[in-house]
Amino acid sequence: MFMTEKDELVLIFTGSAIEAGMVKDNLEHEGIIPLLKDEMHESIASGRATPDTEHAVKLFVIRSDYEKASQVVQQYVPQKNATDIRSETNR
Repeated sequence: MFMTEKDELVLIFTGSAIEAGMVKDNLEHEGIIPLLKDEMHESIASGRATPDTEHAVKLFVIRSDYEKASQVVQQYVPQKNATDIRSETNR
């Protein structure tokens, strides 16, 4: 089975484990299944722990879900500084 461009994973959110958990729950409530990558736990497991917990967890969605997912994220994210959001999602 080959992945098409619409199946490609795209970054939708970067934040702490708590923030990412809330966003993940909201996405799943809307029928979007995100992929969660926890870099903090990965770095601890590999023996090279990193102190950057604020940007430790990344959420990805398939490209075909991106538009709907970005609306869900924007409903959660208004509490954060808009500059932080742009820089986080571009990491």
